[in-house]
Amino acid sequence: LSERASGHPVGVPGRGDLVVTDTYAKEHAAFGLEAGEAALRVLSGGDREAWLGVFPVAAFGTMPTDVWRCDAHPAFDVKGRRLALNVWVRGSRRVAITDEIDWDALLKRRDLWFS
Repeated sequence: LSERASGHPVGVPGRGDLVVTDTYAKEHAAFGLEAGEAALRVLSGGDREAWLGVFPVAAFGTMPTDVWRCDAHPAFDVKGRRLALNVWVRGSRRVAITDEIDWDALLKRRDLWFS
């Protein structure tokens, strides 16, 4: 398990070794992020972690980021190849859908992974 527990974890369908989770907006500093940012993370086998991306999750200058935020709540399609997540776009919450994810290729990319 990751020592940096945060967010809303979801298992990758058909990939028992992978979990995807977001980070909470209020924990941005623990992950080296700017205020109002969150990361989408993938955990592999409990000892490896990679970021799939960083995205805005809060409105700047309107309310404190711990009050008005947008948790990603990642969710997979039935094949585990695309993710749907909540994002902050032009002042409101939206749903985004990723391109297809090639998990085998991702696992081979050593430049993305850290422990």
